[in-house]
Amino acid sequence: MSGAAIDLYHTLWSPPSRAVRMIGRAVGAQFNLIECNLMAGEHMKPEYLKMNPLHTVPTINDNGFYVWESRAIGHYLINKFAPGTSLIPTDLRRRALYDQMLFFDYSLLFSFSTMTRKVLLGAKQLDRSDVKRCHECLRLLNSFLSESEYLVGDEITMVDYSAAASIAGCQTGMFGISGHPHTQRWFNKVRNEIDGFDEINEPGVQMIQAFMSMATPPDPKPSKL
Repeated sequence: MSGAAIDLYHTLWSPPSRAVRMIGRAVGAQFNLIECNLMAGEHMKPEYLKMNPLHTVPTINDNGFYVWESRAIGHYLINKFAPGTSLIPTDLRRRALYDQMLFFDYSLLFSFSTMTRKVLLGAKQLDRSDVKRCHECLRLLNSFLSESEYLVGDEITMVDYSAAASIAGCQTGMFGISGHPHTQRWFNKVRNEIDGFDEINEPGVQMIQAFMSMATPPDPKPSKL
């Protein structure tokens, strides 16, 4: 299906924004990319709140039809441009596992975005509980991927696009995935398979790593005497 380009309000460092761009490319959607400057408060302007009352990115405007929340946008794009594709499973049980992983992906993203947001707002030191939560998400992800090639069986789905955008910023430093071999194997695989992965993700990943370098690790937990 062809037509006018869809307005996509995004930020480079936002994993959900990058996930939507990758999904759009996979299904042949054309975007008019509009950078939303969150630090300048552009997401709080009345015209933006009309499209997205939750004032988040990404948001799309498809000829007056507004959709926010990256997974909802991804489903919309797939159903519009590539209906019936294997990116969204149709088998009952496989779809249940897919939905399950979508909810896990949200918790994975939320853990890392919460920590990043605190640094953006001026935190000088990472919170120990945030760091612990992120490591637990990585541990769980590695466990899930020990049983299959992708997050839902042996075929790539939209949830792989979404999760990979979040994990792209965790390749080095405190949250490097080298200690999670199944996640490392999966990430390398989807990175090679998803068209434009590095082109879309690398600028935002560099921004995230620059943000996080401004904060020091949490103090070691005091040992019990």
